[in-house]
Amino acid sequence: MSGKREELASIFKQPTTWGDYCKFVSPTNCTEDDGVAARPPRSSEEVDEAPIYFMDGEYTGYFRATEKNNCALNPQTCSGHVVQAHALGIPTLKLNYSGTIFHWKVTDLSSMMVMSTIR
Repeated sequence: MSGKREELASIFKQPTTWGDYCKFVSPTNCTEDDGVAARPPRSSEEVDEAPIYFMDGEYTGYFRATEKNNCALNPQTCSGHVVQAHALGIPTLKLNYSGTIFHWKVTDLSSMMVMSTIR
């Protein structure tokens, strides 16, 4: 089972919000289009794009390893991450949890619910 745990952790990495991508991953803090983010997220009273995981043409999304994925540090609890997309305006982005879990025959996945009000 530990082999499957490590495999899940290496494949299903943590989804990264647009804001976190620009702060922690992008070498230019998204001031230049790098193929993942075309620009930094906007923030105003009407909209805050920083917590968004995907925006067509602006932010493709990014997945990165975290401590939860590190099986050397956490051999008994390391896990992968599963995202269920809702309200993104793209109906094909829904993941089938039971199909994923059945395929891997383990339940060592952390789940996240992604909500977006950006249209």
